Amino acid sequence: MDDKLLKELDRIGRTTGAKILKIYEGSFEVKKKADGSPITIADKLADEYITEELLKLEGNIPILTEEGKAWDFKQRSKWSEFWLVDPIDGTRSFTTGKGQFTVNIALIKDRRPVLGMVYAPLRDISYVGNAEKGMAWKSAGGDTVQISTRDRQSDLAVLASKNHRTPRDDSFLERLKMQFPTMELLSESSSLKFCAIAEGKADLYSRFEHTYEWDLGAAHAVLLAAGGEIFNTDGSLFRFNKQNLLNDAFLGVGDTNKEWVEFLVELANR
Repeated sequence: MDDKLLKELDRIGRTTGAKILKIYEGSFEVKKKADGSPITIADKLADEYITEELLKLEGNIPILTEEGKAWDFKQRSKWSEFWLVDPIDGTRSFTTGKGQFTVNIALIKDRRPVLGMVYAPLRDISYVGNAEKGMAWKSAGGDTVQISTRDRQSDLAVLASKNHRTPRDDSFLERLKMQFPTMELLSESSSLKFCAIAEGKADLYSRFEHTYEWDLGAAHAVLLAAGGEIFNTDGSLFRFNKQNLLNDAFLGVGDTNKEWVEFLVELANR
C-alpha cells in the first residue's frame, strides 16, 4: 500500500482503536442520546482524537462525525468534500462486551466516497480503499494484501444484520432464497459486512432498516475501491450529504453487472 493519505488514516484508526480498547477492557458508564442510542466516554474520546488528527492532515476540510457538531444543511450543502466519521460503529456491541465494533473514517467528494478506512480493534484487522484509484487493501497479522470483489456466484453468500432485521429484510431474503436454493446466509458485524464483500467472501448485503450516513461512508469507500457498489432500492447510486442524514434501504453488491443489479432492485420492490 503506497497511498500516503490512506496510511495516515490507517494509523489514526489503529491508534483510536488502542484508546478504545483501554476503556473497553475496564469499566465505563453507558448513557443514552436523545434518540435512545447508547454512548460512552469511549465514543467521545475517539471522536475528539480522530477530529484532532484529521485537522492536522487537512485542516481546511470540514468534518462530520456522529458525536460531533450538528452541521446545518445550509452549511453542509456548500461542501464539495468532507470527512465522514463514525468513531465507534457498533456502540451497542461495545457496551454489551460482544466486541463487534469498528472505527470508520471516510473522505467524501461530490457526495461520493473516495477514501475509506475501517478498523476492527479486537481483531486487529483494517481495511482501506482509494475509490479514485480503484484499489483496496486488508491488513491483518502484519500482512497487507490487495483485495477485490468477486463476480456473482451461483451459490450466493449473503450477509444479514444480526440485530437489525425487519420483516422486509426477511421477506427479501426469502424471495432471494427461492431463486437461489443453495444460498448461504452469513453473519458479520457493523461495517465488516461491506468489507467481506470487498474481499470476495460474499456477494450481497441488503438493509431495509434505517442507518445513518456515517454508518456507511468508510465501508462504502472500501467496497467501491474493491470493485463493488451500494445502490438505493430504486437502482440509483448511493450518495452522501443528503439533507436528511438518515438513509433509506440499500443494496451493497460485489458484482455491479447491470442485469444482476436490476434483478435485485426488482426483487427488493416486490
